[in-house]
Amino acid sequence: MSALKADDAARLFDLAIQAREKHGETHEALLLIESAVSIEHDPSRKHILQEHQKLLELELARLQENEARAPKIHAELDQDRIVRPRLLPGTPPTPRDATREEDPR
Repeated sequence: MSALKADDAARLFDLAIQAREKHGETHEALLLIESAVSIEHDPSRKHILQEHQKLLELELARLQENEARAPKIHAELDQDRIVRPRLLPGTPPTPRDATREEDPR
């Protein structure tokens, strides 16, 4: 069995990354793009992949921040954290320490 050519491997990674993103699987897409960056030898394609990787990392951070901001659904109304509006796509997440507020109770 022969190995894939570099162009074919790059195209396969690209299609897999796009599929993961389309299905909202940002973490899996990030893992794939990290693998693609590690095997890419062409500097221009590697740069494009690294830029895409930065965008995926930012998106994953935004998703994690939104999860931390969301209320937990349970019988009691009280929350164990401060609930905030979710961040929209393209909005950079803020560090948790910078957004920490005192509990008004």
